[in-house]
Amino acid sequence: MEHKPNIEQLWQQAAAPAPDWQQFASQLAAMETKKRNEKNRVNFLLGVTIAFVAFIAIAYWPMQWSTLAGIVLTEASMLLYLWQYNRHTKVRSEGLVSANACEYLSYLHAERKKQHFLGTKLMTAYFLLLGTGILLYMWEFVLRMPGWYGWLAYALAMGWFALNWFVFKPRIIQKKEAEMNKYIQQLEALQQQWS
Repeated sequence: MEHKPNIEQLWQQAAAPAPDWQQFASQLAAMETKKRNEKNRVNFLLGVTIAFVAFIAIAYWPMQWSTLAGIVLTEASMLLYLWQYNRHTKVRSEGLVSANACEYLSYLHAERKKQHFLGTKLMTAYFLLLGTGILLYMWEFVLRMPGWYGWLAYALAMGWFALNWFVFKPRIIQKKEAEMNKYIQQLEALQQQWS
């Protein structure tokens, strides 16, 4: 059975001058910590939001079917996102220094694919369900508004969705992909020197 060196051994054997290994290892550990904190934050915030929307539905039972359908779609969007997010987000807990280099590079490639799925397909489904749910939920209240206030409420809601979709979402995806690509490129540069 062939011995596979760990990342630190390869780092020390690199022919080209490599950045400080301890600094790189701490960056990888910081990435995992950041991912763990983000996962906890997403779970907490969406859990509280799901409970709050359920409370609104029970405490103020809607008069129209569109409002109830909006609540169901809104809850479904958040539950779908939570389920897929937790299914695709893995936080690596074992020590990075002793990790097998090939295995860790494969792990980073798999994480990049998962990150792409979460940022594109899952976010698209989430925004479509959430947007449709909120607009349906608003319908009952918009009908009660005098004059053009209802249209203004819809315009503001759709403007907020557009801002998130066209401005914030691409920036977040680009930032996460750039960070992941940086680590992958550094490890791939070492991989080219492996015998």
